[in-house]
Amino acid sequence: MGSKKVLDLVKATGDEAIDATLSTLLPEIVKTYGETIVSEAVATIAGELVGAIFPRFNNVRLSYKQNRLERNVSIMLQQLVENDQMLSARISALEETENGRHFLKQSSEMLLDNIVDEIQPDKVKCNVSGYTNLLKTEDANIDMALMFFKTLAQLTEVDIRVLQNYDWRRSEMVEPITPFNSDFDYDQLRHVEEKLVRLGLLRSNNQELSDKNQEAIIEYLQKAYKDANSRKPKGVKIPKLKKLSTTDRYKITSLGFGFLQLISDDCDMRDLSVPDDVDLGQDCEEDDE
Repeated sequence: MGSKKVLDLVKATGDEAIDATLSTLLPEIVKTYGETIVSEAVATIAGELVGAIFPRFNNVRLSYKQNRLERNVSIMLQQLVENDQMLSARISALEETENGRHFLKQSSEMLLDNIVDEIQPDKVKCNVSGYTNLLKTEDANIDMALMFFKTLAQLTEVDIRVLQNYDWRRSEMVEPITPFNSDFDYDQLRHVEEKLVRLGLLRSNNQELSDKNQEAIIEYLQKAYKDANSRKPKGVKIPKLKKLSTTDRYKITSLGFGFLQLISDDCDMRDLSVPDDVDLGQDCEEDDE
């Protein structure tokens, strides 16, 4: 497969409005990527993505929104260019089948929906990283892509940093976010953790204990009912319930681990199991007295 400049397929439309937009509203993007050579496959995707955003540019009237949109497009193009070699082979493979083309189209639309109005630059990077990693993952499907982009849309940069506290593989050089190195206190960080639990990215130790207590109570009631209706009741021992901690503890789920994999530079989706011996995270918690 040949090579093309990143914006060649956008300009090739011959649309004067698009040419005008490129020169007036996207001067930095034209300057940065106008002469950048990439594989034809990546140039095609870049052209389709940028072309799909043009209607948004035409509707932008406020300069800060224009600047934000241009910044987000620039971040997207930069990451596509950096992953040119890897993406070229995968895009070519996906284009060979109808399912592959459908997945490519749908995931590209999901990416655009997330980044066009995104305020936080790091989240734009996470979106594009997830997009490139989804394309790289051979068994990825539309449901996986939809779950990823919908989940990411509900998170903030702080939410993601807190989730990374619970990644047992993280480098010792990566400092976890705590009340001592951020503007967030314990209650605020706990609120973030509870949000991550609701999204299924973390699991709560107290919730697990509560679920086990509920199961024990249900089992006790079933046995007690059966015993009460027997000819010779023997009585049923009341179960000993687990005591909940005053300060909850959390652990990453396989879904949370998969999410972190998709936004990482060394994504590997082959094994998303979380070891049972991983300690529950303590970085954002106060010690129980």
